Amino acid sequence: MDTPPLPLGTQPLSNQVGGHAFGRGKTKLGMLEKDGVVLKPLQTPPRGERELNFYKEAFSCEQKWALDLRPLLPTFQGEWHTDQHPDVTYCALENITQRFRFPCILDAKVGAMTSDPLATPEKIRREKAKCRWKAKTGFSLIGLKVFNPTNSEWKTVNSHYLRHIDESEILSQGLNIFFNRNHANFNPRIVEIFIEKIKRIQLWFEEQRKFAFYSSSILFVYDAAILLNSADAAADCSQFADARMIDFAHVFPSGERDENYITGLEGLVQYFRKVIDL
Repeated sequence: MDTPPLPLGTQPLSNQVGGHAFGRGKTKLGMLEKDGVVLKPLQTPPRGERELNFYKEAFSCEQKWALDLRPLLPTFQGEWHTDQHPDVTYCALENITQRFRFPCILDAKVGAMTSDPLATPEKIRREKAKCRWKAKTGFSLIGLKVFNPTNSEWKTVNSHYLRHIDESEILSQGLNIFFNRNHANFNPRIVEIFIEKIKRIQLWFEEQRKFAFYSSSILFVYDAAILLNSADAAADCSQFADARMIDFAHVFPSGERDENYITGLEGLVQYFRKVIDL
């Protein structure tokens, strides 16, 4: 299949580290950006409708679970359509990387079990084989993009590489790279802010009994501009970092505590603390 034309005024999402990229895959559709908004094409049914309906409910419901959840998600800005892709519906979402000068991005998939209740045995087998250590850690690393302040170069590490690293390399080949751990101006406060954000997400999960999340991620973003000047280390680091839950095509109704997701959050906190303690 040929790559479809880009809709007018859009471009491929420049800061994408996970998911379907434009021009690749079966449909060649992928994440786009337009005027500071991320445009995510709906996946094939029922996954796409499931994600769209999740966003719609989370941003329209006035119950406590939804009000508490909204700040943890990129803001949903509705559906987006274009005459150039008349059969495609896009989710319009806040681009949380836009405000940063040098956005360093990590996509971490939360939960050891990433196969949803409708998955076939073959799908379950493939998911388990994607990452050998996620059953132990409760999370996996999908992709990262980082700016190196020393040489002013960007480095991207994709999912194919990250899924083949050993558990002993999660820090050296993953998190330490993302956090610029070996840079002279490494800022542990950025890591601490992410831990605080994970804890905030965990508080929501400790209360909610509405959903079970499978194959869902947290997108961590910080601005490497804070590492360019040691004087910035004393600044309010909260303006240099953000984290939001993303990817909801495999969210299912549930009346139970989501132990799978909560265990993944605890694993992320454990490994983020290791970055600080090195």
